[in-house]
Amino acid sequence: IKSLQEVEQRVVLTKDRLVKVKNVLGKKTASDSVEGFEFINEFLPAGVIVTEAKLTSDLSEISFSISSSSELVQVLSNLLASDYFSIIKMKSFSYNSSIGYVINLELII
Repeated sequence: IKSLQEVEQRVVLTKDRLVKVKNVLGKKTASDSVEGFEFINEFLPAGVIVTEAKLTSDLSEISFSISSSSELVQVLSNLLASDYFSIIKMKSFSYNSSIGYVINLELII
């Protein structure tokens, strides 16, 4: 009986550790947001200036300026056509005559 108790205790400890490992592996990390930023960066035209990027485990927020309306349409179309992000929110959109369009997006993978 004593040896069975030890075996049972080991099984319980192993199950507990497996649950903890599963929880850790299932959590989002900031690296997910970095991958999202790299994904966006791949299709940004050369004239786009990224002014700010905030990356957390929950979301990515990116601000950029772009001088051409046709390039803006291209960037937003590519972003919306991709299935990479589950939620895309435009937090701000403005036009400045000296730098062009200024956009702030919140992106959730």
